[in-house]
Amino acid sequence: MNAPALAGQSDWYLVKSINDFRQGVRGSQPDDIYGIQMQAAVTLLDDDAAVRDVVAYIQSFEPDALGVRYTNSIRYRGTHYEYFTS
Repeated sequence: MNAPALAGQSDWYLVKSINDFRQGVRGSQPDDIYGIQMQAAVTLLDDDAAVRDVVAYIQSFEPDALGVRYTNSIRYRGTHYEYFTS
């Protein structure tokens, strides 16, 4: 799907990202093909409990087993970003 690795991401980041797609903050630009796909996928999540369940499932993956390594973390304009490489 040409998407970034989710294994190893922080739970708060995953919840925020999914909710941003659910609320149309992300994935609403016509030229954002992958964002539109993600926005369509998260419409299947009925409530916050479903989001937490998906996040728990994603966090059950071992990042190292998928070739993902934690490399850096920064805060920019009040937002925390974590970078991963494969």
